[in-house]
Amino acid sequence: MPAETTLPGDSLLSVRDLRVQFPTDDGIVRSVDGLSFDVAPGEIVGVVGESGSGKSVTGQAILGLLRRTRARVTGEIRFDGRDLVAAPEAELRRLRGAELAMVFQDPLSALHPYYTVGSQVSEAYRVHNRVSKRAARERATQMLDRVGIPEPHRRYDAYPHEFSGGMRQRVMIAMALVCTPRLLIADEPTTALDVTVQAQILELLKDLRDEFGSAVLLVTHDLGVVAETCDSVVVMYAGQCVEQAGVEDLFARPQAPYTWGLLGSMPRVDQDRRDRLAPIGGQPPSLLAMPPGCAFEPRCGYHEEVPDGRCRTERPALVHSGDGHSVRCHLTTGQRLTLRPVTS
Repeated sequence: MPAETTLPGDSLLSVRDLRVQFPTDDGIVRSVDGLSFDVAPGEIVGVVGESGSGKSVTGQAILGLLRRTRARVTGEIRFDGRDLVAAPEAELRRLRGAELAMVFQDPLSALHPYYTVGSQVSEAYRVHNRVSKRAARERATQMLDRVGIPEPHRRYDAYPHEFSGGMRQRVMIAMALVCTPRLLIADEPTTALDVTVQAQILELLKDLRDEFGSAVLLVTHDLGVVAETCDSVVVMYAGQCVEQAGVEDLFARPQAPYTWGLLGSMPRVDQDRRDRLAPIGGQPPSLLAMPPGCAFEPRCGYHEEVPDGRCRTERPALVHSGDGHSVRCHLTTGQRLTLRPVTS
């Protein structure tokens, strides 16, 4: 079997063979199953896939947020050369907020309802910097202004329930970036926001990346967000990476049948589509009982093109197919070129 491969290049974050397993009364839930990818300094990498594919768990594992759960985290997560899996808790606490930060999916539950938004942003700054309360307030006010909060000096003393969903998400981004971290993990930052606010948040992430030079790991289920924002993309399915490429290459030349399905189920303005959108049939496999072969085989319309039933019995490796493009599929390169739907 070919060796697992990943995109080359100098990396700020390097994840190798990451596995996250949750013991339950019914068995072992394999939420992340051998994931590898890299994030370069200043790069925005999208992690995309259906709900339950392991995207959010990956972000939590990178930050060490699963240590107090029953999760078993193995593999290698290197941030600027430091192994975060083996790092002591004290070192992770020092890194979180200062060099690694996360924007959580639900800002209302992530923000404390009893404290003003400004005090929460300034506290995030004081934890990692020996400054006075006045200096921290000035820094927090500057960040609230930078992320587009109107009248930041006045809104500093407002409470989370006094903000709209989009404004709360901006506060979360301000809190994450107040110490100018080198890596920002954004977990579904535009979920439940209207389209106009989504566009503003995504533009804000790109502007802040350009201003601070931070790398961004953008977790999302929305390929439209990936196309608009990311430099490269990791497509996940059932805890595994099934395709990895630069974002333009992925949309122009997708190679994994699962990616074809994702692209075929989303509206696109760059192609003339006359047929109805086609959702992927079936359901993802149970993470308690993964099939022995390709995890996508039960839902794939191309498994019969592979001889000897290999899709049912042999797990495909993630192999490099040229120009920084990697794919996990038993189909040959020629078959993928021939069978790829035009609408993908």
